[in-house]
Amino acid sequence: MADVVPLVTDGVRPRGGGELDRFVDAHAGARGERDTRRFRAQLLNDATDSDQRIHRYWTLTEQLLGARITVGRAHNWVYRALVDSVER
Repeated sequence: MADVVPLVTDGVRPRGGGELDRFVDAHAGARGERDTRRFRAQLLNDATDSDQRIHRYWTLTEQLLGARITVGRAHNWVYRALVDSVER
């Protein structure tokens, strides 16, 4: 996730690339899987990012922390990049 922080800071739109690939590879490796289109779709299906309570939590956290990039913002960037990679 550390490699995503500068992208979020610079306002780079979520996109495929090394940052997303490393995130997916880590999840695939932990599950004994490979990074495939099917795996990405399953990872997206299993994600909790669609739960609005999580978004609310990170919104409130950002209000307290100010401009600092939170894990939530970095993870949301990767999540949106994953959505885009699956929808293509």
